[in-house]
Amino acid sequence: MTRKLLTRRSLLTAGTVAAVGGLTVSGYRTLIGPNALRILESAEYATLNAQRALLANQPLAREFSAADMSPTFKANGTTNPENQAYQAMVRNGFSNWRLTIDGLVANPVSLSMADLKRLPQRT
Repeated sequence: MTRKLLTRRSLLTAGTVAAVGGLTVSGYRTLIGPNALRILESAEYATLNAQRALLANQPLAREFSAADMSPTFKANGTTNPENQAYQAMVRNGFSNWRLTIDGLVANPVSLSMADLKRLPQRT
């Protein structure tokens, strides 16, 4: 006699478990008190400090010297769009172009190309 691997009851049970688990995970901030949240945040801080201690003087992301970089950069798409607005920016050296950082940020800012070039390349 063959046994069914997938039954309606097992599907309903698995769906119920998944739904309860999803609700628990998504609403954990509202279910736990501020003290429990503080404990979780302190554990995150301890983990970050442990990583810094173990990886002292080692960058987390691999860094390359200028000699490691390819002299040719293969563009994805085009390097010179035929858009009239873009061509106008090219003619004036992108002097009117601005990068605007706003929304849910502490310090909204609008930077020109010259402002961006003055920033340090790495911090």
